Amino acid sequence: MGKNNYIFLLGGSDLEMTEIKRILKRRKLSFEDRNLTWGNASWEAYQDLYEFPEDRNKIFVGIELQDKDSRPQNSIDIDHHGELEGRNSALEQLIDLLEIPESFTWRRQLIAANDTGYIPAMQKLGASKEEIEKIRRLDRKAQGVSEQDEKLAEKAIRENCTSYGGLKLIRAFNDKFSPITDRLFGHSKQHIIYTENELTYFGKNRDKVANLFQEELESERVYLGGGTSGYIGLINGQWSEEEILSARDEIIELLTEEKSQEEEKETTLKEEIYSHHIFLFPFKWRVNDDESFFDLSHFNSLCSGKWESSKFNLEGLDRFNEYNYFYEHVREMLYEKEESLVANESVSQFMRHFEYKINTDSTYNVRLKKEGNDGKQIEYSLAIDTIILNVYKMGTAVLSFHLRNHEYSNPEDILNINMYGRRVAVPFFDLKPVSIYSGVPDQSGEDNEHDILKGTKLGEIPDAIWLNIDNRILCDDFSSYREKENYQKNPFILPSFIKNLFPKDFIADQKSSKDSITISHVLDDRMHVISWFGHTKTVNELKVIKRDYSNDRKTDQPFYAFETADFWQNYVFVDTGVMQTNRFIRHTQLEAKTYSRFIEYGTLYGVSRYSFVMLTKNFSDLGNFNYLVRHLQSMYYKMVELCLLQRATILQFSDETALLAQKVLTYHKDHDTAHTNSLSDRITELYRRYIFFVNRIYFREVTTQEQGIELYDMIQKSMRLPQEVKNLDEEIRELNAFVEMENSRRSAKEQEKLAKDGHRLTIIATAFLIPTLIAGIAGMNTFPPLAWKITETPNMPLVYSAIAAVVPGLLFLLVRWIVKLILRRKKFKKIKK
Repeated sequence: MGKNNYIFLLGGSDLEMTEIKRILKRRKLSFEDRNLTWGNASWEAYQDLYEFPEDRNKIFVGIELQDKDSRPQNSIDIDHHGELEGRNSALEQLIDLLEIPESFTWRRQLIAANDTGYIPAMQKLGASKEEIEKIRRLDRKAQGVSEQDEKLAEKAIRENCTSYGGLKLIRAFNDKFSPITDRLFGHSKQHIIYTENELTYFGKNRDKVANLFQEELESERVYLGGGTSGYIGLINGQWSEEEILSARDEIIELLTEEKSQEEEKETTLKEEIYSHHIFLFPFKWRVNDDESFFDLSHFNSLCSGKWESSKFNLEGLDRFNEYNYFYEHVREMLYEKEESLVANESVSQFMRHFEYKINTDSTYNVRLKKEGNDGKQIEYSLAIDTIILNVYKMGTAVLSFHLRNHEYSNPEDILNINMYGRRVAVPFFDLKPVSIYSGVPDQSGEDNEHDILKGTKLGEIPDAIWLNIDNRILCDDFSSYREKENYQKNPFILPSFIKNLFPKDFIADQKSSKDSITISHVLDDRMHVISWFGHTKTVNELKVIKRDYSNDRKTDQPFYAFETADFWQNYVFVDTGVMQTNRFIRHTQLEAKTYSRFIEYGTLYGVSRYSFVMLTKNFSDLGNFNYLVRHLQSMYYKMVELCLLQRATILQFSDETALLAQKVLTYHKDHDTAHTNSLSDRITELYRRYIFFVNRIYFREVTTQEQGIELYDMIQKSMRLPQEVKNLDEEIRELNAFVEMENSRRSAKEQEKLAKDGHRLTIIATAFLIPTLIAGIAGMNTFPPLAWKITETPNMPLVYSAIAAVVPGLLFLLVRWIVKLILRRKKFKKIKK
């Protein structure tokens, strides 16, 4: 029998029924819609149609209709409620009946999931937060929920809500329950919503509640749906107010009796740890005395306070696993090792490792400006494992906070901890809008009426961060940015919870400090984040494979849900709200930033410029795979720290290169030799340190492990290290070429001077021939003694006087030029060196 013989009878109005109606209209199929609601949607409502003679050969297809005993013989029942629960959604059944599978688009998948399993079912598909909100909004609209109903829902939650432990009881102002349930999702695990005419229970104990109403279920006075954590309701119009109140009390009594047992079970199942966080603060350092520019001995004074120098050894088995993971030449740069581990005695000390001495109850605390459901400001308190400072001879260092979370299991809390806990400075001020349209200079900070940090604290930075450590509170609420004189010299103000870890005056406030260390940040106003989060529910949702076309992609190829999931986007990029709203680009970015080799095992890694994150099952569900968390705490932490060291060193080189390039720009060929030698020496020293960096710090590979190789490549790529090293190499080579060119020019000039000096010596030597000849003649016995009689009176004294006058002068000139020649030859040899 063809499709044209069907007559479709529509049930209660909701988004799914609206979509079914749209399909029927587009395919020009016969249907009847009597604008029914859940309470009166039944086969009996269409009783009059069955009597028409012209419809005797038709097949009536009822969609989500109750009172199934009233069905005609020539009918098909499409439903998934009550005793038919477990079937596909009505939308899917219709598409199967019409044999149009291509019509089951991504939007219709979400509509179907919403109807069968509410928000959790859409989340399981991998729907984004925006998609879920849109589907729920459209569903409420299809059910006839108005703006006034939305306001009444908020009022009911605010004024008519009573809590019985984990159960909320809400008396609604009308029969529109959906805006109430949508607002409670994520804030209540189970709740009862009722009026004098109807009642619905929503939550994890639906089946237990259903056991109270077995007879009513059979008589269809009760409806249920949404799976085991769905809903069960008393049908409007079939219960008196007294019966509804009695049913309400029975449900409350049932659930509160089991409350203590449930709480005991939850306590037993509480995880040992929910997440682990490492915040890394890389920085550049220098001492104002240029003679000891990168002398590690300046940090020896730390050991007189709370810091202690700690050298790496293999006493613990976990240390063996970490140490053995890396190549030997990489270990030289990662660890300040004990003598027993030093393989090469010629290796000079490259780094110093310090650990802060803390109590076991020390905590890292973050308070947000935002308020929670209880109206109080949100606060997080994380246990401090350790605080580590690694200082390197290249003028760089990394301070890291290693933190454990034993209290917060909600994914939103993990995002907040990473987003706000890593902040060390104010990125921008909250300004008045007046200057935008008036042209008047901004005056936001000139009065006390406008708080320049209010908007910033609501969206970007925490209200405060403090360490509770050694019976001290090291706190920073960023209020120092309210005073211009604090940031006009330097827009980066080192937060108190970092600065006060060091002895007084150890870190310089001004560059004029003689014995203090000046530090400058490498990143911006944020620390680098390493994070592990164990959440079985989330990871199971993210590994779902979507096989149909999605609006988030440009292809119809199968893909994993994480590629378009809001949580994974926020976790990887350390945000609390999605900042990449172009979904096609977002998919491409997430795919590139995700290491999904082990996704089928429930493990995902994410790498961005500011983060290295790992998502797994709950710690208790990891079983023998709990070593994954240790890997993040040790090997992956060291890999990230190494890359941060490389990045900091590259920036250090870039700063020096820029400074020397400026000096080259102002260089003049007629500068004195001392100035030229100084510039040449600094460039040569920079090039020497750069060669050391490339060969001893910038490793292309750090381990033989395949996974480690791939993750290390991702970390380097995310920080753009290969490209930055290439650019730096070109810049330094250009400076070095300048040195070689200048040395060649000076060498040629000295050669020219030497040639001139040689010419002058030749002239002097020629001039000496005359007196030499005279002296020779005078000393000869060539003429006989009587030959002098040719002159009557030979004047020999006069001859000797002339020789005596000429020779000393010529000797003086000769010695003078010889001295100059020797000095110039020395200079020439120095230039060639």
